[in-house]
Amino acid sequence: MLLFNALTGMSENADGTMETVRKLLFNKYGQTFRVTHIGDRFNTHTTTLFCQPEDGSGESFTVVYKPLENIISDDHLVRKAAFSFDKQLSDALLGKGITAASITILGEADGTAVNDWTSPAEFIKASGTKYLFSNIAVKGSSLTEKELDALLGTLADTDAECGGISFVSSVSLIPDDNYDACCKKLSGVPRITGNEIAKFSPAAKLGVTAENGSAKITAGDISAAVKG
Repeated sequence: MLLFNALTGMSENADGTMETVRKLLFNKYGQTFRVTHIGDRFNTHTTTLFCQPEDGSGESFTVVYKPLENIISDDHLVRKAAFSFDKQLSDALLGKGITAASITILGEADGTAVNDWTSPAEFIKASGTKYLFSNIAVKGSSLTEKELDALLGTLADTDAECGGISFVSSVSLIPDDNYDACCKKLSGVPRITGNEIAKFSPAAKLGVTAENGSAKITAGDISAAVKG
């Protein structure tokens, strides 16, 4: 009985926290959001939540709630720009015959410094972003030796558009059967580790660094994975 009461109390506390955070986000941004995940609430004075726009428009972001002060801090504006960046990158790669999805971190970006923007590159420059880091999942069958050159070229062009800052990518080739599940995972979280992507059994993995409008492979060997 004691365990049941404890679990019930935890559920009510979580529900109350989620509703409070939803109200605080609405007051801050004037739109409704839903909570997709809620973090550990024990032995801490904060609660971390993953949220998305209620209308399903996409970007996941992180909210840190301080219940004692009833305030939140979040990376909604930065993640919104990063989501747009990833969509643009995916479209650019698809135009070269490469099916891919990504999650990009805009390193040290200050979203509050940008009042308005029309492109991810504009936001990146105005927000003082210091570097870009992308975890990119590529559908394995879409990458041949020819497309590998196209991948490097696209990342180089993207870097140049963003001002030539450091742009590091971890590129995983995902077997076709697992690609959709991997994309679903990428769309549901604001960040992901290489180990989490590896659960989808990448055929190969490589590192790519772009800077000053040029790109090169910096780690990994995909010679056995690309088709000639």
